[in-house]
Amino acid sequence: MILCKRIPEGVVTFNTDLLSKKIKLLPLPKGLGYDPLPMQKTKSINEKADPNIGQNLLEQFKSGAFNPKLNTGEACVVRVRIQTKKLTPSEVAEEDRKKNTSQQKHKRDHSTISSISSMEASVLYDEHGEPFMELDQEDKALAITARPKELPYTAYVLHEYPQRVQRMDFVEQIVRQCFDFFDGHPERQQDIFRAAEREAKITEEQFIAETCSEYEMPKFDLPINAPDYDN
Repeated sequence: MILCKRIPEGVVTFNTDLLSKKIKLLPLPKGLGYDPLPMQKTKSINEKADPNIGQNLLEQFKSGAFNPKLNTGEACVVRVRIQTKKLTPSEVAEEDRKKNTSQQKHKRDHSTISSISSMEASVLYDEHGEPFMELDQEDKALAITARPKELPYTAYVLHEYPQRVQRMDFVEQIVRQCFDFFDGHPERQQDIFRAAEREAKITEEQFIAETCSEYEMPKFDLPINAPDYDN
């Protein structure tokens, strides 16, 4: 939709006219392809395809003769993470104070929908019990090239922040459509969002466990603070 400049009105709140110029479509490198199904070549446009091709493929799949693994040339998984910082005890107390103030303000103004920033602005703890906090991304994210043209392979990219914003936007749409249910109960929106975050984390960790190993499809975590790249 961006390339065709046909974004429906009201879907986004910013100007998308310049976005199409920033999108570059690259052809697949030689030998790579997304479609694992065997293509049936025809001599003319009027020649009909084999009507039994679907049944034949099904039988091959059941017998194990057909391997549907995609040849996309992916050599690794790169997980772009939100950069974090460690907190001192005084910083933990200050962040807790800010969070309590924000919650009280939200309770007084029932029409306010919790923002992605308010959901993120909380103290977290690592496996050793040390407090840390994610850096505010200011609603910004970097576009990551998964297929560098200089390299003969691609990377499977998992981008943490854009995924989170997408989930948050989905929850906000639910709140707007079911306002009476959430009116006066901001904790309901937060509970749904946190549940979605937990499910996403479980799904991602399961994907990594099933896909990655030390020598085949290794995983790399890349902490990035998007506002640092404004210039």
